[in-house]
Amino acid sequence: MPLILLDTVTSIFQILMGQTGSGKEKSYWEQIYPLVRIGVLVALAGYITSILHNKFQDLISYLKQRFLTTCSISIDNSLFPIMIEWLTKHPDLRRTNDYLLLTTFLMKNKYYTSADDDSTVYVKTPKFENNLPRDSHDENVRLHFSIGYGSHSFQYQNTKVSLYYKQDNSNNEVSVRIGNHIEDVKSETLTFEVYGKKRSFFRELILEVVNLKRQIEAQLTTLYVMDKWAESWDRDSSSIKPIKMDFVILPSGTTDRLVDDCKKFLKRQQVYERLGIPFRRGYLFYGPPGCGKTTTVRALAGELKIPICVMSLSNGELNDDKLLHLINFSPMPCIILLEDVDSCFVQREASEKKDQNRVSFSGLLNCLDGVSSQEGRLFFLTTNHIERLSPALIRPGRVDQKIYFPLAQKSQIERLFLKFYQKETKLAKEFAELIPEEEISIATIQQHFLRYLQKPKECIENYKELLEELKEVKKFESLVKEEEERKKKEAEEKKEKEDKEKMENEVSGKKKKEEEKKKGEEDEKKK
Repeated sequence: MPLILLDTVTSIFQILMGQTGSGKEKSYWEQIYPLVRIGVLVALAGYITSILHNKFQDLISYLKQRFLTTCSISIDNSLFPIMIEWLTKHPDLRRTNDYLLLTTFLMKNKYYTSADDDSTVYVKTPKFENNLPRDSHDENVRLHFSIGYGSHSFQYQNTKVSLYYKQDNSNNEVSVRIGNHIEDVKSETLTFEVYGKKRSFFRELILEVVNLKRQIEAQLTTLYVMDKWAESWDRDSSSIKPIKMDFVILPSGTTDRLVDDCKKFLKRQQVYERLGIPFRRGYLFYGPPGCGKTTTVRALAGELKIPICVMSLSNGELNDDKLLHLINFSPMPCIILLEDVDSCFVQREASEKKDQNRVSFSGLLNCLDGVSSQEGRLFFLTTNHIERLSPALIRPGRVDQKIYFPLAQKSQIERLFLKFYQKETKLAKEFAELIPEEEISIATIQQHFLRYLQKPKECIENYKELLEELKEVKKFESLVKEEEERKKKEAEEKKEKEDKEKMENEVSGKKKKEEEKKKGEEDEKKK
């Protein structure tokens, strides 16, 4: 065989060089014939190879259709993140050599991670590395190992499953909801293959993943926020761990009464329907800032195991129709939190001409009274200034309970001290006696305790820091009050000036009309 190839190559070389093997001169065709024959053979071989390859691919496809069951999940599927979580924790895939390393920042924006395990590590990084994601500026950064792209295999129910994790490297992108916004990301796909017709196999696999998702979500308080167009609810990726009601420091008896009232309401749907009473409940939390109004609502959601929908009435994109739509499509049951309702309508009155807030007062009342609000929804309104609210908004039927959140009382200060410094009952009483009652917010005292964490005696020794902060707060409040009074006075003077100018214009206009009328009469007489 090598000799034949050598003779052929030699013949081709002789033809190209214009030489022949004998002294007798050959025709042109005889000279190029070996080259043509080889070209035809090469083309024929390529054609046959192409046909065989296509047939082989068809055979593979046929065999796959006949003997393989395939299931694919793309990145825009809501199950994709939790499927990644489930696969990462699978014992067979823990032994893989291909990983994706994710920081806390990427985990929040890409993968749903439930808790720390041996795939999660913490490392220390300098706080001044500006090129790192924001979370990396913390001293401890959470790193998570996830399965990498490529081919994997694992066992499930004694069946071997082939897994192909692929990322589209082209410029094609898909829109994926991440937290409370939508982003365009590169397409990713998880493809599972098993031998045999096993649709039920994938049904059980996906059901297990769904149950895992539900177990994780049951441990969290789900938070919904309005999208930037105020047209729909977005599930916030920062869904929070439930706050225990024991951690909420309210005046004695308030917590128990509130929880008991909410639980009784949720159990009485049939009673409400039988009596023809709208199945809704309204609460107004009022008092100074930093006294636990929002924290209490979040703790209640965890206690009742229902989601929270946070609504900002001061959103410039929101109007009456969108407000009604959002309430109609909120989960049932749920808590709808309307924060700082007083500031919303103060801004509306002050800037009505600029149309910065398009939610009307009547629109809000209609939503609270409407049919959509009668589906087991609990409305929580918070305000720092109850005196600014219209009586029509907080009348019985719209607001069933009004709960005052005062500045820290002695009993609250003691309980908060014991929350940070357990079993220090004597020191708790001593500290409570040093702090003036109902003059400092719970949040301010809590910050003082955090400053002296695990140092109860130093905390008491430096109690005057709180009093200094109180002086600064009062000074600031005094300045704010003076500024508000100044603006109010300016607004009144401006209105008075406008009214005066309007009146003068009316008088001058009336006088001008009389003069024109009088002149007209004189002209008529002259004629």
